[in-house]
Amino acid sequence: MLTNEDSDKPIDFLSFCGSEFKLKMSDIVNRFANYKVQQNIYDGGTQIFFYPIPDEYEFSGIEFWIEKELETITDINNLVFYRIAFNFGSTLFLGRDGYHLKR
Repeated sequence: MLTNEDSDKPIDFLSFCGSEFKLKMSDIVNRFANYKVQQNIYDGGTQIFFYPIPDEYEFSGIEFWIEKELETITDINNLVFYRIAFNFGSTLFLGRDGYHLKR
């Protein structure tokens, strides 16, 4: 969490969601072609992680998480996301809950 006094602290991610928020996988793939699909063995569900992102953007990766298990996804282009996280960092690693970026 950032406060008014934390003006120079780097952020690791920035996330958005809401009752009216909705993004389609097909729309995101049109802009960012590189992605990884990873089962979340810690919490369940599946992570879609767009990485690497072109250098013209200030974020390093885009993360989506869905409650569907990996083996139940029949057409990845039909997925709809209700939350997005923009990740910042330069070192990619894979944990039990999916991909992460570190500075």
